[in-house]
Amino acid sequence: MRPQIVKILVLGLSLLLPNLAFAQDPPPPTGPPPPGFPIDANIIVLIILGLAYGAFVAYKRRRLS
Repeated sequence: MRPQIVKILVLGLSLLLPNLAFAQDPPPPTGPPPPGFPIDANIIVLIILGLAYGAFVAYKRRRLS
């Protein structure tokens, strides 16, 4: 698309979407919060393992090339 069309679309959407979001009624309050998933207890460990695995894969790819 041409840059002028993109600018017009972005301007129109940025003016329209916030008005639609604030025009809606908030949802009704729910009961007590649902119990947490078992994964919630060890999320920090999973993030650390994911970062370590990502570093390992990046190291191996850099070493091969």
